[in-house]
Amino acid sequence: MQTRVENGVLLVTPTSQGTTLRLGPAEDGSTHPLRPVNVATRKVLDSFHC
Repeated sequence: MQTRVENGVLLVTPTSQGTTLRLGPAEDGSTHPLRPVNVATRKVLDSFHC
């Protein structure tokens, strides 16, 4: 898995196959919970009952 932040969005990319998760707001020192920022991420999280 690889992670990086772009424009306040945390991108979590699997090293094999799968959907890149996009979570936000990813701000340095943020106290806000990360939330899915697109439908594909929401579907992956739902499949794990998150």
